[in-house]
Amino acid sequence: MKIQVVSDMEKGLLINVCGLTVDYNQTPAEATKGLPDNYPMVATIPQESWSAGKTGKVEGVTIPVFFPRHRFTTKEGRKLQAEIGYGCPAELAALKGEDVRKELWDQGIWWIVSLMEDDEALLLASRDVRRPVYLRLGPFYHGFEFGYADGAWDVYDALVGAPQVP
Repeated sequence: MKIQVVSDMEKGLLINVCGLTVDYNQTPAEATKGLPDNYPMVATIPQESWSAGKTGKVEGVTIPVFFPRHRFTTKEGRKLQAEIGYGCPAELAALKGEDVRKELWDQGIWWIVSLMEDDEALLLASRDVRRPVYLRLGPFYHGFEFGYADGAWDVYDALVGAPQVP
């Protein structure tokens, strides 16, 4: 695994996390194992939604992470994300390793969210409310959680992009 800060632009920081493996067959329950702080309902997400319909295992991918360093809405985040693609929760899970967690935390990122391309692609968390999945990177609260698509994202939040295959 290698972290590359690609650009420190006025609109934010683009970071590529290289040499990762994305396992689209890994269930949400398997992805949450070993992390100290997960919201339990994340483990019950249907596999089709978690992996955005993709299957298999892809090695050696680069996953872009865009860190705006300012508050943004889901709509604004999707516009920012258009350049890097829309990562799904299974791709977010590829970033859960301790070495990646620490490197991104050191860049100032506390949470990485999978906004998906539109609200229909978000996961049904409860009571028919569609919510994005995010990965918390704190040393004591490292795990998966549901966010709120209708709220604002904080200055410490980043966006996961679509993986780039070598």
